[in-house]
Amino acid sequence: MGKQTTRQQSGHPHSLDAVNDLQRHISGLVITVGDTGYDEARRVWNGMIDRHPVAVVRAADAGDIGPVVQFARAHGLTIDNLVAAEVLTAAGENVTASDSENSELLWGLRGGGGNFGVVSTFTFQAHPLPAEVFSGNLVYGRDRWLEALRAFEAWTRDLPAELTSIISFLVPPPGWEPGDDPLMLLGFAWASPDIAAGEEIVDRLRRAAPPDAEVVEPARWTAWQSAVDELFPRGVRGYWKNTSFDRLDDDVIQVIARRAAEQTWRGTGFDIHHMGGAVARVDEEAPPFPNRAAQFWLNIYGFWPDAADDEARIAFVRGFAAEMEPFASGCQYVNFLGAEPDQDPLAAALAVFGPAKLRRLSGLKRTWDPHGVVDPVQ
Repeated sequence: MGKQTTRQQSGHPHSLDAVNDLQRHISGLVITVGDTGYDEARRVWNGMIDRHPVAVVRAADAGDIGPVVQFARAHGLTIDNLVAAEVLTAAGENVTASDSENSELLWGLRGGGGNFGVVSTFTFQAHPLPAEVFSGNLVYGRDRWLEALRAFEAWTRDLPAELTSIISFLVPPPGWEPGDDPLMLLGFAWASPDIAAGEEIVDRLRRAAPPDAEVVEPARWTAWQSAVDELFPRGVRGYWKNTSFDRLDDDVIQVIARRAAEQTWRGTGFDIHHMGGAVARVDEEAPPFPNRAAQFWLNIYGFWPDAADDEARIAFVRGFAAEMEPFASGCQYVNFLGAEPDQDPLAAALAVFGPAKLRRLSGLKRTWDPHGVVDPVQ
């Protein structure tokens, strides 16, 4: 993804000094303005972010765009690939956060919450991809869900890191051939140019659980990344929760299938991310992002246009999350913490990061924004 460079609204320029010696510190490719391939890399990056409105928001981290990415098992999370950042601090200073300069600040930016300053320049480690990525979706109707989930669990036990997969349960948008019944989409992306090897791995799943339909073919990354954008239009209301788990046995599968069958409205659904690979190889203490050993992450979400539907949609997300709690394996994902009216912010942060990481993050907050200029002090 290379380097995205912006300027502050005050007009002060940001230099490229932070990347001059990056090749000594990272094993991947750093792309800067003027380099061969920069324009194409920029198009790929913009393909990830141009479907979202431009806004100043509270984010989990400086690498918050696509934190659970389509190639997470091959290359890690976005935050794992953040190697430097220029930060406008609460005191109005521009500082560089890197392994060699303000390294503790860089640690906090890798998943520690939007608490320490405004990041104006990102430097990411880049990874080469084929011009077209072998990817697709296997589609299963309701009567096939139990079979497909059991096959998926067995299939994921020995997948190579180049294969990242995600299961989504949702009501398809208008015009989709299957109609209005909820579907299970088993999506995957293969990070290797060896398409034949990827096809053989997907064939194993096909044989174990033949899909009702499929769209599987090489595709440009930007097209794959935006394939379901129409399900989540701008300007709607939203609510979401997250949990992680290591078991996908029949007890868990029965809960998942029953909750999926309750969906009757577009825009509300849930994703099961198969983790491991490069995500799990990062030391648990290296960034604040928690629970890297989890095998699966469950994101439950709702997006809807009418405030009259708030109670029902929120109840679905909350109820599903509560029912999965007995199977949870660890900390939550900070971006999926709901804004609950009776929620203790400190208890919520503790549930995400655990005591050791929370103490370290609190120390960073005292150093870089003690008066809560960037974000209120909790």
